[in-house]
Amino acid sequence: LGDVYKRQVWIVPFPPNPNGVVQGIPAALYVVGRNVVSPVRNKQTGQLDGWMYKPSDKDSDQFFFSPDEVVHLATWNPDDPILGQAPLEAGNIAVKTEYKSSKFNEKFFDNAAVPAGVIMAPQGVSMGGKAMQRMREQISARHDGYNRAFRMLYLEKGLKYEQMGMSHRDMDFKNLKYMSREVIMQCFGTVKAALSVTEDLNYAIVEAQLRHWWESTLLPI
Repeated sequence: LGDVYKRQVWIVPFPPNPNGVVQGIPAALYVVGRNVVSPVRNKQTGQLDGWMYKPSDKDSDQFFFSPDEVVHLATWNPDDPILGQAPLEAGNIAVKTEYKSSKFNEKFFDNAAVPAGVIMAPQGVSMGGKAMQRMREQISARHDGYNRAFRMLYLEKGLKYEQMGMSHRDMDFKNLKYMSREVIMQCFGTVKAALSVTEDLNYAIVEAQLRHWWESTLLPI
């Protein structure tokens, strides 16, 4: 995951002139990340004088842009008003929760479609290395994967199976996903109607949400 949660973007004109001045309408607009853009701060006031753009990490020319030549997409950050904060950084906990819950779901279906459990041997029964390996292989061959879910499990020598962890119902999995989605939408300033999530919206609410989204998120950008 790493930098995905801290990604900011800048939109810079291309190609820039060597003197750093863009003349007329640029041929293209490049969307670039933090690794190639750095702020140029005024040494006396600390305010933003412009942005330095270096197209690659290798030895290459650098180009200076004044603040009005660059679009910087980020939300406000009290610790650094100039660099700001990426929406994904503000909502990284919700994004990580959404990502991990989706991975959990994937593993849930890959690994027998039931929460993991433990097999316990009664007192006095010892399972040797070969016997343990044979049992693992038999269980894996018969139960791994969603298409083998809920098959009967047969255990020898008085072994007992005990389920561990919580089920999807115990975790309130559905509401967990909904809550993560709500927080992520808030961080990006979007609404359900813009994402075509309309199961609990009527026509009037959809119109109001789209208008609010346009006026409070898109127009400022």
